[in-house]
Amino acid sequence: MVWILKYGFLSLVVGFFIGILLEIIGMTIFKGLTSPLSVEQLTLLTTTIMALATVSLVVITVWYAYSTYKILDDQRKSRQIGDIDKKLDMLYQPLENLFKTSTEKKFVKVVGKSIKLEPEAMNIFEANNAYSYLYLASDEVKKFLQIIMIGLLPESMDANGFYQLYDNSCTSVTNEISELKNERTKLLG
Repeated sequence: MVWILKYGFLSLVVGFFIGILLEIIGMTIFKGLTSPLSVEQLTLLTTTIMALATVSLVVITVWYAYSTYKILDDQRKSRQIGDIDKKLDMLYQPLENLFKTSTEKKFVKVVGKSIKLEPEAMNIFEANNAYSYLYLASDEVKKFLQIIMIGLLPESMDANGFYQLYDNSCTSVTNEISELKNERTKLLG
């Protein structure tokens, strides 16, 4: 539909100018150039053609500027949707799967100062290469993942502190997934 409008409009403008040129040629042949009236009419017609051409060029330029703006806006939205999809698919969905499968904390355990991940939890991360997308995480989730990656609790943290961070990270991941999905829906709408 846009193609028809675009080329239909351009065809109309070109047809208009061809019509004016044919009128000039017809008037010139019919009346002759020797009459002062014909020269006066020709001058007036030329001025009119220049004015119409200028107005047409302004309209076409505005239309192209608006079309370019829409294209760039759509590309920006596509990039944002791609970034959201990357965050969801590569980081937040695997994290959500980890938290769902280890709700009783049986897959993530603290033994002394060490963090133990059961093989199923490791598989969730390794299958999606979730650690590679750590930069996409929020600060709280990033802190949690860094502790998991290192496998040791920080000096200032005990098992209760880790499980509190675990619960906060679980809530944060759920909230961020919801926010990202809402943002994606807004961009698509």
